Amino acid sequence: MNAVPGINLLKILGDMRYQYEEMAEKNRRDAEAKFLEASNAIKQEISAGAEEVQTSKREVYDLKHALQALEIDLQAALTMKKSMEANLAETEGTYCLQLAHLQEKICQLEEGLAAIKEEMENNMAEYEQLLDIKCRLEREIETYRCLLEGQGSGYVEQKTKSYIPPPSKAPEPVRSRVVKTIIQEMMDGRVVSQEEKQSEQKL
Repeated sequence: MNAVPGINLLKILGDMRYQYEEMAEKNRRDAEAKFLEASNAIKQEISAGAEEVQTSKREVYDLKHALQALEIDLQAALTMKKSMEANLAETEGTYCLQLAHLQEKICQLEEGLAAIKEEMENNMAEYEQLLDIKCRLEREIETYRCLLEGQGSGYVEQKTKSYIPPPSKAPEPVRSRVVKTIIQEMMDGRVVSQEEKQSEQKL
């Protein structure tokens, strides 16, 4: 009988080992490629994140610097405000004091003006009384002067009427003239007093 050739296990194992190694190499290459791809992506993300972190750090630094500058400006503004408020209070106090002095002077001047006005009114009334007395005295003097001179002027009016009687039948007639004098004192166009005098003059 012819014998059946035996199975070459070494060859089969070698083929299986080769296939396994080839698959392992392929898987290794695929895994390495995926790892490199993922690694590159992560590196890009890390790089982008680092840039964002640096940008954020710069922004935070700028914001802190701006905040410090604003705080310094705020402190300066508060100090200036306090100084200005103190100056304003001092100025208000000074002006209030000056205003009180001025008000007191104004009150004194008003009192002085009122006293001067009252004095002027009194002087005016006294002056009018004296002027009225002066006018009366001048009228009286003028009246007496007119009486002394026999004629009137100004406020004194004299009215003279002459009367010559008819000749009598006596052998030696005597002619005479009756002089009637009317003295009127006028004030504001009205007759205040009137006096009549009559005298006889021989011709």
